[in-house]
Amino acid sequence: MSPPGAGASSAADGTSPLVVVVYMTPEATPEELAAVREHLEADPSIAVVEFLDRAQSFERMQKLFARQPELIRDVTVEQTPTLYRCTFVDSKPSLEKIRALGGGLPGCTRQPLNRRQESDLSLDLVW
Repeated sequence: MSPPGAGASSAADGTSPLVVVVYMTPEATPEELAAVREHLEADPSIAVVEFLDRAQSFERMQKLFARQPELIRDVTVEQTPTLYRCTFVDSKPSLEKIRALGGGLPGCTRQPLNRRQESDLSLDLVW
């Protein structure tokens, strides 16, 4: 796997890579964080796994909502989840593959799949 912060510039098919975000629960233990990372890094369909702690996640959220600061005005670093950003090798993995990415792993949050526009096409996937 690539080191934290490294990004894939293009998918194997030459298109923009798909990034899926796996949110962790606030109670996730170091062992659960390690298990999720190990699971994600072992997946051959994922090119890059990047962990963001609360402060990094908060900073990213501030950048994403820079034009709408009222949406995050009352959010604190402590309320921001830790997460894994997973860049797929294929720009168009199956929905089943995306949904199965972290399903059933301890420490992952369970919520519906939703889409959001970023500089790179991203899906936020939370369990």
